[in-house]
Amino acid sequence: MYGNKYLVHHFPNTDSMSVTELQKDPDNLKILYAFRFQYSLAKRCRLPRIIITYVLAIGLPTLLFLLPECIQETWKPKFAVIGAAWAFISYYLVNYEKKCTKMGAEIQDHFDSKVFGLHGFGTMINERPSYWMINALNRRYDGKPDECWHGDLSGIPSPYDALVAQSNTLEWDWRLRSRYLMLVIGILITLAVAQIVFAKIFNLSIDDALLTFLLPSLSAYILGMKECREHHENIEGRKAVQKKIIQYIDESLKSGETPDKMKIRQFQDVIYMLRKGPAVVPGIANKWMNKGLRDDNANTIEDYRKAIRQRIK
Repeated sequence: MYGNKYLVHHFPNTDSMSVTELQKDPDNLKILYAFRFQYSLAKRCRLPRIIITYVLAIGLPTLLFLLPECIQETWKPKFAVIGAAWAFISYYLVNYEKKCTKMGAEIQDHFDSKVFGLHGFGTMINERPSYWMINALNRRYDGKPDECWHGDLSGIPSPYDALVAQSNTLEWDWRLRSRYLMLVIGILITLAVAQIVFAKIFNLSIDDALLTFLLPSLSAYILGMKECREHHENIEGRKAVQKKIIQYIDESLKSGETPDKMKIRQFQDVIYMLRKGPAVVPGIANKWMNKGLRDDNANTIEDYRKAIRQRIK
């Protein structure tokens, strides 16, 4: 829908342009929409995979328990085949998600490198995404146009604008992941309580409850705990990098020295490593839990704008 608008190349003098100007450049917008679509492939796949895994791991044993004993033996092998088939499909989908996420992170790093003026420095990515791939992904993007991905950073001198953008991107993401993490924990607790209540209703002994519900649904709890661990580690990693960026901004302002772009490149490399990790927030949850974060981002930028202007006369 929007891809065809951005097929014409032009080459502005990026050395004198700010992050706000560069992120609106048509060529950079093409890269932006490319990585957004690439990430969406992983997000679209993740939620159905998680839901189906939970339904099969918890729903099938419960359904089997509720069936009359005379037909339970007939359905047991069928349920086993369904579970085994989904395990194979799920293994493929997990690898597909990882591949999509990694590629999205590479394209996003390409976008940030151009917008932050880091294209002349080394990078951890061995091979940049091809123009063909970026054009193909950009053509398939059908979301809303967004010409201010990092927010309105006008009035913040370069390269402070890049550091502020890095810091805000990290905080936006770890706050989003924190909300999703709490949701997953809540779901796991709810499922555990529901199984306990179910066992009480049918007066099952501890042994019967373990064999009927806990052991068959163990894979669902393992998946949930794995999800929690991955997001928790990613959140802590992002917080640590953001803390270092904020400290570097303060140190640069106090010393009066211009921030070193090589240092900004090093921060960007760590951000890339965090982005390509396995922890992904599903698409629906992403839209729902993003509420308010855009406004918080704009207000934080304004606070930085005032603080930096006071220091730099």
